[in-house]
Amino acid sequence: MEVKSPSHGMMIKSVFSRPAYFGTSVAIFIVMLVALLSANQILFFEPYLAINLSQDSFLNFSLLVTLSALSAFVIGITIFQIREFHSSKKAGTGIAGSLIGSITSVCTSCSGIGVSMISTLGATGATAVSFLDMYSIPIKIASIFLLVASYFIMSRTKSTKCKI
Repeated sequence: MEVKSPSHGMMIKSVFSRPAYFGTSVAIFIVMLVALLSANQILFFEPYLAINLSQDSFLNFSLLVTLSALSAFVIGITIFQIREFHSSKKAGTGIAGSLIGSITSVCTSCSGIGVSMISTLGATGATAVSFLDMYSIPIKIASIFLLVASYFIMSRTKSTKCKI
């Protein structure tokens, strides 16, 4: 006999009603947001704390906040799933989705990563950096869809664990 699968709201409530998982997700959100905003040259720490949010960078800022929030959300659920159900099989989907989402959201041509790729790989590195720079917004949107898909895969895993 199979128990009716819990709704998404019940699953979210069962995970984030526990202070450890909620605190972990908030910490991940803050760290990722600061790191991504800094790497995309929206947040500056020197010579003083400043945020450069122009009309041109508002879409990028919104996508970075969304990516950080979804990553924190998915990682919190992943940690819950690994600890409570001892299921790391599909929980890896959440970690992989979060890593790909955060890695692809860093503008490689705007940071030291782009310079090191160009100097190390030559023309190949320059091509890769220009590709990532040109398609950074669609890549971030694809990362958001990947994180949402990771959440639904993990929520389906949790509901299939509730069998009697």
